[in-house]
Amino acid sequence: MLKCRYEEVRTTQVLVADEQVVFLEGELVLPDDCREVRRIYSCRGYLGEIRGELDGKSLSLYGQVEAHLTYEGQTGEEERPEYGYNWQGTEAIIFTEKIVLPEVASGQNVEWDWDAELLAFSMEVLSGRKVRFNAEVGVKLRAGVEKALTFLNNLETEARIETVKERIVPEELVASVKGSKEVNNQYQISYPKAPIARIIGSDAKPVGVKAAVSRGRVTIEGFVEVNMVYVSLGADGEENGVKAVNWNQQNGGALPFQIVLEEPKAQTEQVTFARVWVESLALTSPHPEVCRVQAVLGAKAELINPRTAQVIVEATAEAEILDVLRQDCEVEEIVGEAEKVLRLEKNLTLPTESPNLEEILLVSSSRPQIIECQADADRVFLEGEVYFTLIYLGEGETDAVLTSAFWGPRSMDKAVFGEFIDLPGVEEGMSASVYLEEDGVDLEILDERSVQVNVTYRARVTVKAKRMLSVVRDCALVTEDERPKPSMLFYFVQKDDNLWKVARRYNTTMKAIADANNLSEEEGLVAGTKLLIHKKR
Repeated sequence: MLKCRYEEVRTTQVLVADEQVVFLEGELVLPDDCREVRRIYSCRGYLGEIRGELDGKSLSLYGQVEAHLTYEGQTGEEERPEYGYNWQGTEAIIFTEKIVLPEVASGQNVEWDWDAELLAFSMEVLSGRKVRFNAEVGVKLRAGVEKALTFLNNLETEARIETVKERIVPEELVASVKGSKEVNNQYQISYPKAPIARIIGSDAKPVGVKAAVSRGRVTIEGFVEVNMVYVSLGADGEENGVKAVNWNQQNGGALPFQIVLEEPKAQTEQVTFARVWVESLALTSPHPEVCRVQAVLGAKAELINPRTAQVIVEATAEAEILDVLRQDCEVEEIVGEAEKVLRLEKNLTLPTESPNLEEILLVSSSRPQIIECQADADRVFLEGEVYFTLIYLGEGETDAVLTSAFWGPRSMDKAVFGEFIDLPGVEEGMSASVYLEEDGVDLEILDERSVQVNVTYRARVTVKAKRMLSVVRDCALVTEDERPKPSMLFYFVQKDDNLWKVARRYNTTMKAIADANNLSEEEGLVAGTKLLIHKKR
């Protein structure tokens, strides 16, 4: 009597991983009741809800980008020249783009997954009421095929059978789920902060994002830090200088949020990688001492089921009483995972043409761009770069002037970071990936021409390796049959037959049939072929 215990592992084999950039450009027009543009202080784009349709050969994207502009307006001598305008809702940039999917091996039914984020956004003045925008939307494409591996992990029998087991740690991608949520808050502007005459610039960013999986759902929590630049209102009721307010984790003003994503496949033992971003942002001031914040957050979570399994790779018995069905397979295993807090400290120098710095108003940073993530001996090397935009008050001939500085892809003085993360057991050439989540950014004035930027990231590194295994898929005892039967017989192969099925039918082994017919055990059978089957001795 032989009892076999089976286990199945379902994994997604990634066949194609590709990144493409969609370039958007066009013109935006200021309404007649806005001051005309003299020059741009800063601009910001937010990638709103984006929809994708797959047809097997291409991905059609439909989305919108909010455009936020802070600029110097053409005004009279008695007016403040700082203004802002946002193209939102029906005025937002609407785009439709088609991306040709990379080719995959013919005959395979693959599942495509995609993700998009705004990589860069810029504006330039065309005329008093027109600006040209340029945006770069990064699209990550991934094609995978689900593979099911069935194997034996235990045998129970009275016969003496020797087994050899190996431990594998495959990873199952359970589901990818997206959602969005609107968050609102009302802030009081109280002394010593001056009241608001009009808002000219804003920025928001999710920080401290954490996710937890429970049955049927993923819960994502964190905070939204909000920054506002505005023209203040003086005691005489006239517009005064430019001011800023920052509601962040350090001063307790960050806006908490919770996003719940429903997913029937979600289970407590799973882990998740979650990302949150701002899709839309609106700051309004119904009263000089009140600021209302309305933001729409987008979220995406990938559910991962880490598995640890024992697989039988060898099963042997005396006197050829055991027939073994084997299967060669490639398994991608998790070799190691590690988490580390990364702190980026970088001194940045103002561009030559920029005025000296007096006061920082607003600083915004891009999502870190990963240049390299490479496994080495017992560690992983991570390299990337971050782009910064700074709005500040600079020295003018008489009064402080509003100005901005940018450290980005084409800047000589950009923020580049490199870090080693210890991970025992990792070897060179293994596949490494990293997930970074920002926990906050701040700047400190060093002198009139330079600042120090400090950013904290939480890094989660995963290293995987592929290995080939020959696992035991099934076993059968070949017992003596007391019923009379001929010493040999012939069998004509039927459709979908294989050596294992035929051996089970005639209580023999695959090896015996293969030897009698000059076949190999791995060789497939052709329907209609005549097989010689010897009686088991």
